[in-house]
Amino acid sequence: RMAVGFGLDAGIDRAFRQALILSKLFTKSWGRPSTLKDLYLFKKEVTSQRKMQEFVDEFKPKVAVIKENRRNGVYYAHLSTVSPYSLRFPSICPPPIDRCRFILVMPERGTHRVALHLAGTGDHGYWRREKWLANPLVEDGTASIIICNPFYGERKPLHQHRSSLQVV
Repeated sequence: RMAVGFGLDAGIDRAFRQALILSKLFTKSWGRPSTLKDLYLFKKEVTSQRKMQEFVDEFKPKVAVIKENRRNGVYYAHLSTVSPYSLRFPSICPPPIDRCRFILVMPERGTHRVALHLAGTGDHGYWRREKWLANPLVEDGTASIIICNPFYGERKPLHQHRSSLQVV
């Protein structure tokens, strides 16, 4: 009798999850094998400090100011630059993934400290990190750079549904 009840419970649970969880991850699997090979070879190539420095030196980013304002002694800027990966791997970083978008929150009087805020999985915006991390830090004189992850928010591909990444 217990085994029958357990099987029924598992079936109900499975049906519930399939009906309510609409986000499916990696619907296009691993993607092209050549992409994985290229990424592996690049990682192997730049693992040495000298090679990484050469890669950094050849990438001279130009940062575009999208929007800026000042409030209560704090400078806010929405900025954009080309992702270095999009220069090296244009086929896996098409628009809008190719642009690295970020917000700079900084005391107007300047600072010597900067915190880098990376987004957690599913974080499509900036406001949580700005409100709960960057604004309190700027009160203590620490600037913040809040980055929009690739495949999320402003960098989400057109055909991607919510946080459902299509390839690994």
